[in-house]
Amino acid sequence: MFANTNIFTDKETTNWFKACIALIVTKDGLSSFVESELQKIQTTVGRSCGNCSIEKLLPCPTNGICKKRKGNTCIFHQSQQPQNCKSCDQVKQNITSLHRFNGPSWRNTQAELWATQPWEIGKCFLPPDGYSGVSSVQESDFNGVISIMLNCTHFQTCLSSSCLSPPPPDKQCLLEKVRQIGRDIRHTSDCKVSDAHLQNNFQTLSTLLADPKCLLNDPSAKISKTKLGDLQNDRMSLSELGELLKEADRTLKNANEVGERVSEAAERKLAECLEQLEASLQAGEKRIQSRIDDGKQRIEQAIQDGKQHIGVKIQNGERCIESKIDNGKQHIEQTIQDGEKRIEAKIQDEENRIIQTNSEQAEQNYTRSVEEMLGALMIHYDRTLSHFPSSPLNDWFHARLDDVYMPPNMLLMEKKEGSFKKTQTQITKYQNVLNQQTFIQGEAGSGKSSFLAKLVMDWCGIAKTTQTREPVMIQETNYAKSDTRANKSTFFDDLTSLKSYKFVFYITLRDSVKVFEILQMIKEQLIDEIYSSQEDREKAYRLVNEIMKHERCLVLLDGLDEWKSPDDRHHLPTLVAIHTQCDLVITTRPWKLAEAKIPDSKIETLLHLEGVNEPFVVSLRILRCREDCTNSEDVENKHSAFVSYVDRNDLRDLLASPMLLTLIVQTWAEGTELKGNKCQIYSLLLESLFKKANSEEDHFHKTPFPCLKETRYIKPNIEHFNRLSEAAFHLLFSETKENSLVFGIEQLIQYKLYERKDFVMRTGILSATRKASALRSSSSFSFVHKSVQEFLAAYYIACNCHVIDEVIPGYLKRHDESYRDMHEVLIFLCGLNISAANELSILMNNAACDISAKLIYQCVNLISQINRY
Repeated sequence: MFANTNIFTDKETTNWFKACIALIVTKDGLSSFVESELQKIQTTVGRSCGNCSIEKLLPCPTNGICKKRKGNTCIFHQSQQPQNCKSCDQVKQNITSLHRFNGPSWRNTQAELWATQPWEIGKCFLPPDGYSGVSSVQESDFNGVISIMLNCTHFQTCLSSSCLSPPPPDKQCLLEKVRQIGRDIRHTSDCKVSDAHLQNNFQTLSTLLADPKCLLNDPSAKISKTKLGDLQNDRMSLSELGELLKEADRTLKNANEVGERVSEAAERKLAECLEQLEASLQAGEKRIQSRIDDGKQRIEQAIQDGKQHIGVKIQNGERCIESKIDNGKQHIEQTIQDGEKRIEAKIQDEENRIIQTNSEQAEQNYTRSVEEMLGALMIHYDRTLSHFPSSPLNDWFHARLDDVYMPPNMLLMEKKEGSFKKTQTQITKYQNVLNQQTFIQGEAGSGKSSFLAKLVMDWCGIAKTTQTREPVMIQETNYAKSDTRANKSTFFDDLTSLKSYKFVFYITLRDSVKVFEILQMIKEQLIDEIYSSQEDREKAYRLVNEIMKHERCLVLLDGLDEWKSPDDRHHLPTLVAIHTQCDLVITTRPWKLAEAKIPDSKIETLLHLEGVNEPFVVSLRILRCREDCTNSEDVENKHSAFVSYVDRNDLRDLLASPMLLTLIVQTWAEGTELKGNKCQIYSLLLESLFKKANSEEDHFHKTPFPCLKETRYIKPNIEHFNRLSEAAFHLLFSETKENSLVFGIEQLIQYKLYERKDFVMRTGILSATRKASALRSSSSFSFVHKSVQEFLAAYYIACNCHVIDEVIPGYLKRHDESYRDMHEVLIFLCGLNISAANELSILMNNAACDISAKLIYQCVNLISQINRY
């Protein structure tokens, strides 16, 4: 909102008010320029010793400085007596030579600060009185800034000749004219300026700010020149005008304090301006509130009128359509009746024969193709989901999912009072999970992906019974022995609930960023992996579309929080309207449901996954899969020791996460006991991964991070560790979210990981996936788990705290509500650098407040637009 500068009824008084503000704007535009040039002057005059005061450097008596009391005691030199200092005397002499009138204001300056503060040298060129306590160019007033530019001959080198010609103190000198404008404004007796004088003032000040030698390209001078134009044409905002007016008032008060005679009329008028501006702000707030209230009433009335109008239109339209339909039916029936009778008998027999033949052939082809795709899909799932590494210390030791899997603690969430609340209702059957659209939320590492993988494998087991051929079995080399499998849980044992689904499609959303069509995801992640030739793929594309139209299918979308919509319209991956036979199960972290703007109508069922249901059952199963547990008695004894270890070190809270549970069990079984926090656990995880690629050992003798103190394999690989942490941070906070989790060879090169690719791939910290394409194949890369990337990013922030101010604010501005996805990084940072964590927490809180303010502004803006109509 632009301010109305016509605060006074008298035009010339308003002109005087504008002139006051113009002086403040001009001073702000010159301050950075003067400050920069004073640094050059400091270099020119030389370096002082830094110990001598000005009293020591001036002889007694010095004209204009020394004053004698009774007994010939000099007031100025009573605490310090003059003495010679070669370096300081040379600096003093150089300052005098730079003074246009050879009369520096020595009383203003502190000579002991000449070597460190250029401003103390600049104060030598100020008026002699009233500036000794001013500590910077910004604190100085308009008269002080102009005095430095006039009195110091150095500015002849950085101002054009038009500014200093004729030379001062000639009244035709541009700088002298500028200084005289300030004097006229401050010393006015009637606070009036004519239109002609005001325009001349704006022209003179603008000419100085646009001096072509240096000021024309100075950012601050450019901004001030623009502000002068806004002030001159009444385009300045009300809030900005208020701040400038307060500064003008402070300037006049400071002038009085230093002894400069400022007219009482000027003080009175500025005070009046401040009162009227405050009144204008209050009146503006009342007008805005009035318009908001009026807009609400008009919206409500418009809605009522619109409903009535639509109802009338619908009734008229229905009557018109019914009438036309009746007339059309009669006309069509009359026209085709005779033709139907003539051709019906001739084509009926042939038509029936062709339809029957084509239908039978199409049905046979469709059934055969579906069975082939079903078998290939189950083989793909058996290869990718049925086994997983059961130890972070040994990638070659795998366990079957059935051997160690324990159903999670899953709770139903119900909507109460406008939001979803967690209930005590535990979900133990698939039939309670499978609806048209179900969301499963849980924190990182809580077992969301494992639950979907188990669901897929259960479906494969029940679907194989309907297959006409035996499925291909996968050789179990380097896997756990099958006789180590534990008894099956009664949780989620209703496999018949899965039997109604002809197909289950498992999709990892992190591999389909910027894709919103679920059918396209299935093509890229499943069809392209199952079929090799482009011809087979094209046939499979068409077939899967038919399957999703006619067969009941279950689509599992894993990791909504790792997916980014390509536009503002699609907040969820979508099925096309014709795929009505498909049910969806979507996993996500909790923050994503709030950020994604998903309406409650889209959430048919919401479940909360809290991790492992019975962690000690899982730990027992993991121990059974180890080769060093030869019999059941050994397993039971070892497991009892593990339970005691967990209780002794208070680790129970960490066992809810399947990932951390596996790490704790396996590291303990290998002889390493964890006694620290979450950062220590992830440090140990990374150490175990580095060990696989480089077994060289070394310790950190000094480190600011306690979690690294006891590690042995990170220090020898610290350069790899640092490069990985740098890449983790910049990818996680990248400008485009599609590359934040899954990235290509370009990002490896950018963050200097390409030459380290073989090493980091051997560690397992990065994983690679080959992407099939009709033209060529390529690889995409990702961190082994998002939480690992978040820990490395937090480590990078802890080592480079400046990125909190330099990088993260831009990321928060580019991506609305992205602060919600940063809480894991913040948790890790609390364990690494608490000061940095506090700064990041403040930044995230400010981002949340900014979003709330933006929503309020949008509402007010909408109401304003409605008012105009």
